[in-house]
Amino acid sequence: MLEYQDTPIPSQSLTLEYKKGYRQWPIDLHDERNAEVCIDVRTQGIAGKNLYHRTDAPPYFHQFEGSVPELFVRTSVIEKLKIVNTLLAPYNAEIFVYDSWRPAPVQKGGRIWCEADVRVRFPEWDTSRVMDVVNEFWAVGPEDESDIDPLSPPPHSTGSALDLTLRRLSDEQELWMGTLVDDTTPKAHTDWYELHADDSFSDREARKNRRLSYHLLTKAGFVVNPTEWWHVSWGDQMWAQISSKGTSQEVRAWYSSTNPRAH
Repeated sequence: MLEYQDTPIPSQSLTLEYKKGYRQWPIDLHDERNAEVCIDVRTQGIAGKNLYHRTDAPPYFHQFEGSVPELFVRTSVIEKLKIVNTLLAPYNAEIFVYDSWRPAPVQKGGRIWCEADVRVRFPEWDTSRVMDVVNEFWAVGPEDESDIDPLSPPPHSTGSALDLTLRRLSDEQELWMGTLVDDTTPKAHTDWYELHADDSFSDREARKNRRLSYHLLTKAGFVVNPTEWWHVSWGDQMWAQISSKGTSQEVRAWYSSTNPRAH
């Protein structure tokens, strides 16, 4: 068994460059996979609980307006998650999903929350600098599903982007990753602990667990967002652009926006 926990995450500097402008990458709306339905990932044996519909989870501790309890994911993406869980089993670990398909009001609410948090932390910053951080962590989106541009959807409106972590099989405790999901500081960057970890127990544990998550998710074909260790996707614009630029073999995205609550 490969020692993924001892294998460094590659530098994400190039991936950061590859990600820029991904909302303009072409989507093949006629690809048959774009017609796939979304189903709640938990009905297929993948663990999770929707962060934006909970009242007991940091950093929010409240339900977002328009949030839903389901964790809707495209069927082909679920099959890839099952592969990852099989790879994780020898490590006594499994995926735990926080968020997948996201209603437009939740996307809007997240941006509002993020902006308020950044302004509290950096009251001296002007609006432009604040919004640079907001846009790094929360994609721009309209207020209603019907207004989403099918050729430039927010990633979480596609049903093929997920926010997730790992947890132990034996006691269902989440593995320490160094930050909460939705942290909006540079520590959220996927390779942060490769570049900045000290010799503390905390940093070594976070580095080990991020490595395990990164390597097994990418082995299954996912792309991990270089600025968010928890955000992964397959078949959307971010995945297609990063994959294409990283291999010089251009592929189009095939998942556009969907609305599983309307079906």
